[in-house]
Amino acid sequence: MKRATFQAILVILGTALWAAAAWAATVDVTIADFSFSPTPLTINVGDTVRWTNTGASTHTSTSGANCTANGVWTSPALGTGQTFSRTFITAGAFPYFCAIDSHCSAFGMQATIIVNAAPAPVPITPVIKANNTRGALTIKSTDVLTVTASLNPGSSAGTNADWWVAVQTASGYYHWASGTNPWLWKPALAVTYQGPMITVPETVIFNAFAMVPGTYTFYFALDTVVDGLVTYDHLFFDSVVVTVTP
Repeated sequence: MKRATFQAILVILGTALWAAAAWAATVDVTIADFSFSPTPLTINVGDTVRWTNTGASTHTSTSGANCTANGVWTSPALGTGQTFSRTFITAGAFPYFCAIDSHCSAFGMQATIIVNAAPAPVPITPVIKANNTRGALTIKSTDVLTVTASLNPGSSAGTNADWWVAVQTASGYYHWASGTNPWLWKPALAVTYQGPMITVPETVIFNAFAMVPGTYTFYFALDTVVDGLVTYDHLFFDSVVVTVTP
């Protein structure tokens, strides 16, 4: 690769904002005037419901329908200003009521929580192309070769990872080194970058002409074990094979 000219363009890493990972929410229910509000309440799996008694009477939050406890949960007796919280880890409809005296039967003090299932996770999808081609490409040694990389972090946006940008050649591996300014290709297989996964639009990582004939395999990969080693069972990668002919 001595005759190749390298141009590495850092466009996104370290400067762009990334989408925050989806965090579970805490949703409030008010207990007052012998009622729960809001009802029905719709939340997602992993969310926490927090009941706060703002009225003068003591109440509970007790799971069950038709004023009959089913044992899924029950709060202690909540006086004015007291709270009770529960995290919902399964989807479904969860009726509940106040189990004190006749608050349920006489005053209709019942409510329902509807828990939506968690959405299917979106996979981490790195993409690498050579001259806008994925998989395999054949060019002449006098042709220009442009390699681009992009990333959709899916549901793992914001999660730290080892980033690998590398090329395998007849003379060994080279990696895109982030410790230089601008980033440069250096000999050996080493981690390019360690940090959160973000959305990366198609970005030029290699631009060359007059390349030595041979086979070049470019890789763009991420693994979620941040230790500077390739962890294959946590690896997400794409590759493109470029054959350079005389």
